[in-house]
Amino acid sequence: MMIEKNNLIICYDADFIPFYVCHNRKGEIEKSLDDCLEGCDNLIKVTNNYLNGDYYCGFLTKGKCFRYDINPDYKANRKYSDLPPYISEVKEYLVSKHKFVNIEGYEADDLVMSYNKPNYEKLIISPDKDILYAVNKAFNPKTSTYVENTNDEIFTYFWSSMVIGDAVDNIKGIPGKGEAFDKKMLKGLNGQSLRTAVFNAYIDNLGENQGIKEFYKNYFCLKLIDNVEIKDLELNEVIKIEEYEQ
Repeated sequence: MMIEKNNLIICYDADFIPFYVCHNRKGEIEKSLDDCLEGCDNLIKVTNNYLNGDYYCGFLTKGKCFRYDINPDYKANRKYSDLPPYISEVKEYLVSKHKFVNIEGYEADDLVMSYNKPNYEKLIISPDKDILYAVNKAFNPKTSTYVENTNDEIFTYFWSSMVIGDAVDNIKGIPGKGEAFDKKMLKGLNGQSLRTAVFNAYIDNLGENQGIKEFYKNYFCLKLIDNVEIKDLELNEVIKIEEYEQ
């Protein structure tokens, strides 16, 4: 499915790119820095053309975001000791060559959610489920598929995450409550708002003081920001592959 509108901006939640182009599969010959940078250019070029974009931009995470202050255990389960080489060099290349943007204290997904340009259409490129299920339409580059959600689906997914948590980011949710509890709660709202039902579930399971504390801690760790101030970017113009090869 192609988007046939003019002024389509391909907007990269670009934290995945360095890992994608630098990672060595088992048995693969070690990649050089030049190989990684070439892979970076090729990934962007092919994706832009496949999606029939007019312009592209991208965002990267810089430093630790505010969520670490709210929750010291945020992403504490991730291992950084076996990262592939040249991660930092590829990030620097994305900033210098492709004009991708990073803003201290924010994650890339906050920035792609916040960036909008009047009279332009934005299509977010991300393999991150936090993005894929937080917008009406996005493109998953790892599966080469579009993900489309209604506003109701976006709303329900977020509040379900508040119950179940997010194992990838080490967010616990309500201890001991999984998908079965979540589905039962959704069926038994009885006119109660979903937000109120989840809030009450925290209190019922953790007590009032701890329940309120955990509710807001998880809320601010799971909720993507869409109002970060981003100055007007100098967009990269998409070069069509047939023009590139001439």
